[in-house]
Amino acid sequence: MKYAEVIVDLSSEQVDRLFTYKIPEGLTLVPGQRVEVPFRRQSIEGFVIELSDETELDEKIIRPVIRVLENYPVILPEMIELAQWMRKKYHCNLVDGLRQMIPAQMRGGKVREKTVDVARLLISKDEAEALIAKNTRAPKRQEVIRALMDGPKPLPFLNAISPGAAGKLAALGVLHTGCALYMYFSSIRHLSVQSVALLSYIDPLSALGFAALFLGDRLSARQWIGAALILGGALVGELVKSRKSESA
Repeated sequence: MKYAEVIVDLSSEQVDRLFTYKIPEGLTLVPGQRVEVPFRRQSIEGFVIELSDETELDEKIIRPVIRVLENYPVILPEMIELAQWMRKKYHCNLVDGLRQMIPAQMRGGKVREKTVDVARLLISKDEAEALIAKNTRAPKRQEVIRALMDGPKPLPFLNAISPGAAGKLAALGVLHTGCALYMYFSSIRHLSVQSVALLSYIDPLSALGFAALFLGDRLSARQWIGAALILGGALVGELVKSRKSESA
């Protein structure tokens, strides 16, 4: 069993000593980390000062650490030694010295981890370069892809390159990928094999449409011709199918 020697975050001579707590299985602690521990009839924050493998206390009266407040030590071992020196030199409580070594806002749960939404490429660098080469008529889109090739970027950074780029990329992914796949696989069981095959041919057409709508791409003459051929083939296939059904 591992034990943590903790100084509770109370500035009082009555509790200016180390209290022993069990370290729950699966939890790893190091000196300098802040923890939440049970203390009397409440829970309180504290600093891990030492770790030990054994204790002279009765196992039945030792309570476990509730949780770790940060997954890293906020106070280094040298700073713990400094706080212990301050305690002896200036006759202050140990916790008073430790408090001087961290931001006041960190105590009492006033500090929260900052999260930032980022965008990143889900394709290889070669695929991204090929995509840039294809989108000669969409310079803003090319710039966004080049930026993402260097690594994940915060959404505000992308919006600075192209206003609304992050939202457009998200909408494109949700509509063209998420919604499209959901509707496709939900309806495929109700369609014939021929209809499913025709839908698979129309898929690139929807990609072009969404790119033009959300990212400002302009279709080339070749793309317009390809779109017309795809739609024409789909219509011809459906007409042939309907005529066969009527003759049967």
